[in-house]
Amino acid sequence: MSDERAYPQHSETQDKEERSKRLLEQLAPTSWQIRPITERDVGIDGEAEIRVNNRYTGLFFKYQLKSTDSIEWSMVGSSRSSAIKSSTANYWLGLEIPVFLFQADLVEGAIYFRAVGAELRRRFGEFQDQKTLSIELSRELRLGRWDAAEAFDAAFRWERALPRLAALAERFLLGLEASAIFLEISQGRDFHMEADESLREQIRVHYETHVELRALLGLPSVEPYDDLITRLERELGSSGGSMSTR
Repeated sequence: MSDERAYPQHSETQDKEERSKRLLEQLAPTSWQIRPITERDVGIDGEAEIRVNNRYTGLFFKYQLKSTDSIEWSMVGSSRSSAIKSSTANYWLGLEIPVFLFQADLVEGAIYFRAVGAELRRRFGEFQDQKTLSIELSRELRLGRWDAAEAFDAAFRWERALPRLAALAERFLLGLEASAIFLEISQGRDFHMEADESLREQIRVHYETHVELRALLGLPSVEPYDDLITRLERELGSSGGSMSTR
């Protein structure tokens, strides 16, 4: 018996969205606690918390999941994502936690990922003058690939550290002035003469900023503060004078 009445139909777009969601659940590392977001058109499809040794860490990232039937790759293994609204890109840049783009290839049954922050910051002036943009994809950055976890972790840590890194870099540059003043007025001063209290504090803050910057960048640690000051006093003393900053 036929029914000629009209009923809602499942669209092709809805079908792709559901298939890509199932694919993400299948390919995501077991250490991710994925939490989809139900609100539409906000530029974010969900967030995930990264567990370490099955413990919740408070380390989150947000993501948008795009899907296509098949990604066309260049000879060097690069491609572009589906179109993204420039307003969405601005929204992503305003978030305080890392944002990743997941691009599902439904024919291949694969999901490729990219931390969006670096490219959006580099192209900020460009996409302000256009309605949409796309993100560069690499065939090597695929969920489930043997080395993908390490690549994802590195991108996540960098994006998470970047706001702090930018603040430290600005403070470090400002601290250079205090260090320059210290070196200038140290010349010819009595070895035991103490520095001005405010200048001494600026120098210590500059040193601590330097230490934290190096740690974030993965650089070797520097000599302890007291050892550094002792060395500077010795070097400045040999050239005609020094001052204590302790």
